[in-house]
Amino acid sequence: LGHGWEEMGARVLKMMGGDREKQSWLIKATSKRAGVPKPKHVRRVVIALWDQTLTPSLVWSTFDARTWRSHPIVALKILSVVLKLLQQAPPSLLEDTVPLCKLLTAMEEHWQQPYPSSLSSPPPPPPAAFLPPDTGGTRSPERGFPPLPQQPSSNTLA
Repeated sequence: LGHGWEEMGARVLKMMGGDREKQSWLIKATSKRAGVPKPKHVRRVVIALWDQTLTPSLVWSTFDARTWRSHPIVALKILSVVLKLLQQAPPSLLEDTVPLCKLLTAMEEHWQQPYPSSLSSPPPPPPAAFLPPDTGGTRSPERGFPPLPQQPSSNTLA
């Protein structure tokens, strides 16, 4: 449906507390909105992993349940957050990487498939109203451009 439903779901999880609140951080960090994952949500996840109040398996299962198959922004944000977690989270994060490997393999297989022909065709040209006027290679006042200033010739002998 939209960003509103996603935000409302994250708020409900936050109100429930415990693991649900931590899941809301993961959902917010991988939202459908264009842009980078919000650092505050990623930071909360990293801190929870260091404090051992969040398990890697919950992280991977929450990411797998996201809509990465139909929303490329979500898929890209998941990959971005995974990279941040691998860089900043405790080494114990790597102890249970089988779910992560399965998730990354599934993402690779899904996004390697070609788009349907309607999506892979080039976009239509913009309307003529948005194209710059054809100057024919000249800048004349008749075409709405001032003439170029004349450069003195450097080939003259003094």
